Amino acid sequence: MASGHIETRKGRLYLCLVDNAGNKFTRSVAKLLSKPNPTMREATKLLNQKINELEHEEIAFSSNMLLNDFLDEWLATKAGTVEKLTTLETYKNQLKNHVRPTLGNLPLSKINKATVQKHVNDLKRDNVGSRTIEYSTSILRNALNMAVDWELIPKNPAAGIDLPKYEKKEKIVWTENEFFYFLDNAQQDMYYLIYLLIITGGLRRGEALALEWSDFDAEKSTISITKSLAPNREVKGVKSKSSIRIASIPHSVSKQLQQHRKEQLAFYMARGLRPENNAIFTSLEGTYLFPRNVLRHFKETCKKLELPVIDIHSLRHLHVSIMLKQGIDLKTIQKRVGHSRLSTTLDIYSHLIDNSEAESAQKMDEFLNRKNVL
Repeated sequence: MASGHIETRKGRLYLCLVDNAGNKFTRSVAKLLSKPNPTMREATKLLNQKINELEHEEIAFSSNMLLNDFLDEWLATKAGTVEKLTTLETYKNQLKNHVRPTLGNLPLSKINKATVQKHVNDLKRDNVGSRTIEYSTSILRNALNMAVDWELIPKNPAAGIDLPKYEKKEKIVWTENEFFYFLDNAQQDMYYLIYLLIITGGLRRGEALALEWSDFDAEKSTISITKSLAPNREVKGVKSKSSIRIASIPHSVSKQLQQHRKEQLAFYMARGLRPENNAIFTSLEGTYLFPRNVLRHFKETCKKLELPVIDIHSLRHLHVSIMLKQGIDLKTIQKRVGHSRLSTTLDIYSHLIDNSEAESAQKMDEFLNRKNVL
């Protein structure tokens, strides 16, 4: 039977616990509560909670605790501290796909630096991208820092791991002719309006697929971006607070959206559908579209049109490229694509900015030559 008591050592409160198997361990109340000076009342409440958890074997605060169980506790702790609206979901997905399958069922005591290094090497052999390996390992390292703080392990086994060198892949981009060829020849595609909205509005795929008709202002030709569609078709918040924005779209696209609305309502009526959502883009059953299906269909369309197969996110890059060519300033572009920092825009689109700079110099040269200045 689990038991415990509170001890005071050098003015600090500690829980002295014994689990059902008779294992003894001591934990700092301040660290468990993430509070510098907890009261005896708070310590007593925490003690009763931990004894109850140990009694029901919900969690064993020892080095024999499985990494999977510890990660659940870490995620619960992080839930109230993350700034970006989708950060926690990203943590969960990275751990689910790139950490839990190989390390999750190991006790914390069995995870050392060699174990984590082998895990990283295996990911590389499985052709997981270097950026993904670096990111998932940093999340694991962050989580295990808490295990060290909780005195479950003496040091972080994910610290100082050798990560694969990042090799930046050259982005496949369309030429201007290929871009216009796509616009001319993909108009009958079932998802054409989605592509067009990403290109002309600068939306992310999830932002476009989460749009509802209440987000569309036909009179002003604007769309309000306040949410995003997750891979499981769950509507969630956008990537960050700065991603909440109102985007102006061309009047021609606004008219196409209005026509799409008429056709959508006629389709629902003909099939007797009464969708629970008010989404602009839906499946034949009136449900939200699966983002991965839209991506797959887009790549198939590229192949049919014999165009270089690009990622659908590259359509957003096309949007930025068009704006740069039209002389739109970077601060406006930053707000339009929903980046929280201008440095992010500069980093992602530096190659486009460099090209734009070169073109501006060429145009200046042409102007001076016309005036016979040089």
